[in-house]
Amino acid sequence: MQKIRSLLSVLILTSLSLISHNLHAKSAILMPVEYNKQDGYIRKKMREHLGKRNRLLEIIAGCESTGDPHTIEHWEPDGTLVKNPKSSARGAFQILTNRHSKWISELGLNMKNIDDYMEFLRVIFSTQGYNAWKSSKDCWGEYAYLAKS
Repeated sequence: MQKIRSLLSVLILTSLSLISHNLHAKSAILMPVEYNKQDGYIRKKMREHLGKRNRLLEIIAGCESTGDPHTIEHWEPDGTLVKNPKSSARGAFQILTNRHSKWISELGLNMKNIDDYMEFLRVIFSTQGYNAWKSSKDCWGEYAYLAKS
């Protein structure tokens, strides 16, 4: 019985240590969906937060995150947000987290949380429209007609 208690104590301490490490790890983001199923999941989350399907925003997300208007990525395989190597831009829409940090903080949002990320997307889109992603318009411009549908 004492051996079992000792073993349980070791297991509990090890589990607590791993949990603590993951909470403090920089890249500890739990993907709510398997890596290879994120495209459909991100499209679903966009509809939840925007209230309807916005085909042009879906194409913009593909252009911003993968360079392919038909494929959206929000997370890397390790669970971190897709990041632009040249800026602080992160996630499917390459939101400039450093540039908008005060705004994000005032809204109480956590960009690692997919619902908060999508809520901030809604805010950006409602204030800036498609112009927020004009830097990738060479990728999505041919689909601009979808904004009218």
